[in-house]
Amino acid sequence: MRSILVFDQMNGLTFHKCDSAFIIHILKLGKEQGLYHNSQGELEKIVEKEKKLTTAEIDEIVNTPWCTNLIIQLFSPILTSYKVLNSQFANSYSSLQCENNVNFIFEQFMDHIFTFIGDHDVSYMKKILNFLVSAVKYFCGPDVALLAKYKQFVSLMMDTWDQLVNKDQAFLLEAVEQLSINGQIAATTISVLENAAEKFEALISYPKIHTLIFVENKLLSLYSSRKAKELTPADILFLTVVADTIRYQTPHNPIFKTAEKKATSLEEVPETNTLKNFLPKIFGRSNKVSYLGKVYYFLMMMGPQSCPSYVYITYLADGIPLFFICEVWNELFSQNLQECLKHVMKLHDIQNQPNPSSHAEEIKSISCLIDVCLSKMLSNCKKKPAQSFVEESIKQLYVRWEQTQNKFKEYLKNQDAECLTRLETCTSNLVHNFKDLIRRTLLDTSRVNMFCDSAKIVTQFVDNQLKDFIEFLRAKALKNFTLESRSSLNINRYLEEFPGLVHFIYIDRSNHRIIAPSLNFSDEDTIEFIKKKIWSSVKFCQKHLQNGHMSVIWRDATFNYAYFLWFEDSSGIAMKPNVFPSGSLKPLPMPGMLTSSFYPNLINVCFPNSNKTINCYELYCVHLGIASSSCVLEHTRRIHATIWEVTGFHNNSIDLL
Repeated sequence: MRSILVFDQMNGLTFHKCDSAFIIHILKLGKEQGLYHNSQGELEKIVEKEKKLTTAEIDEIVNTPWCTNLIIQLFSPILTSYKVLNSQFANSYSSLQCENNVNFIFEQFMDHIFTFIGDHDVSYMKKILNFLVSAVKYFCGPDVALLAKYKQFVSLMMDTWDQLVNKDQAFLLEAVEQLSINGQIAATTISVLENAAEKFEALISYPKIHTLIFVENKLLSLYSSRKAKELTPADILFLTVVADTIRYQTPHNPIFKTAEKKATSLEEVPETNTLKNFLPKIFGRSNKVSYLGKVYYFLMMMGPQSCPSYVYITYLADGIPLFFICEVWNELFSQNLQECLKHVMKLHDIQNQPNPSSHAEEIKSISCLIDVCLSKMLSNCKKKPAQSFVEESIKQLYVRWEQTQNKFKEYLKNQDAECLTRLETCTSNLVHNFKDLIRRTLLDTSRVNMFCDSAKIVTQFVDNQLKDFIEFLRAKALKNFTLESRSSLNINRYLEEFPGLVHFIYIDRSNHRIIAPSLNFSDEDTIEFIKKKIWSSVKFCQKHLQNGHMSVIWRDATFNYAYFLWFEDSSGIAMKPNVFPSGSLKPLPMPGMLTSSFYPNLINVCFPNSNKTINCYELYCVHLGIASSSCVLEHTRRIHATIWEVTGFHNNSIDLL
């Protein structure tokens, strides 16, 4: 049984993704509690079709008013409890365990609560739910209600993410894998992307452009124009999930009903079955490819400051997506507008607490921040004239904000219930006004489709320039770096100088780049056996890492495992933590960079108030069981010292312990 539900501030159901077992359980529970009378025999009909229900049929059932109301009634008490603990004590629960090992997982973003109910492992459920929150941030920004527009595609993306985490070690560890190619091809590719960015810029008249190519989920090359803000590793990893979700809409599962169109918006995805039954095995797929020749377009909030960007995806070949990304709003304006909304929502939360007057200092502090953000937006509009309604809207917001401030002052002075009621009305209206402006500016998708033809023209140019390399790149991606091959990346020295080494994973967490051999062995059973061991060891290490343990060595009947995390300064000199996280009172999130901000948090915990540039590295090693601990330690040092032969960047050897 599994169900993912998203509730708004009034406990209304915004999003659902569930299986038939959950629906039947909810209906039975509702009937037992007298919340649902089964007057039409719906329960029996659903039980009869339990194993045959499609995702579309489940959605149809949940979307009926009686079923939606039933879910809201059943979940409202626990949601209210969560909100009270969070708002009044800042100590809400993140998970609950019920009978029959059913777990509840909770996350909150803006004014919405995300829940995952299922009988799976808690860490797995948190990873899936955190991915949903990340998808909402990318597609909806601070306005979670817009999730309704992307509901079907986001649901499919969650299936894709689940599949990728279970088959690809880069997604398991949330890192970006670079396709390893020779210098000549790399130089040619980056030159082609630079020319493509210039051509695209000339056609659309937007100066901030990114162009990038993936090959079988591995980053081939990325070019960003001079004025563009750098894409984050999380942006890059998320884009691969988007591309893979589009890619695996095979002919027998036509997700997009607009096959005759030249361009398709991700908002047009109809209701459909889950991807889970259609995703092929690793490296397999249908011979018929229906998604080639189209341009897929959408708006995303990208970069460190979540700046709105138009994203266009085309495909040079099966498994080789080409991205064009253009930033369409001023970063400072975007940042300040979103910050204003967050601050106003914080004030709204404070006034709903039992004694808002006890937060007088916090209210004054937040009010100052809102004043600063509004002033910066007005100043930005004067320096860089925007659409006429934008400046006028900000001026109106300023007036309404001053009215709200006066209501706060009146309440803090009189502490009168009537004043509090008027204040609540003002802040609610102000939240609505800010969301409305964000929808009309940062999240306006009305112009995204204007540049699809330009993307198609530039794609043809890139295709002509790289057509001689396409098949080579696809073949290279399937066997990027393998311990079974002596022909690439100086791997012979790894085979000769590291006897007993079965597998290793090296990650530079300063840019979240991963280097790891592909799991290519002659025997499928061997691949599956080793893969299972590696995935299990990674999950084991991550649990220890979350508890603050940065070095782990253990063995089982077959293999010897080792994991190390360490820090270096900008000169490559090892740094010992000032505070070890195992002794920190601040809980760490789950390890990840797309579904959490674990590594920046870890650095802040280990090096509080440090002004230095601190780089973080991870190394996983799997050796044959006969390897001694001293041998494993020696190998890890030497791998770190020689990994620059693969990356092209030299690292100093350090004492990992």
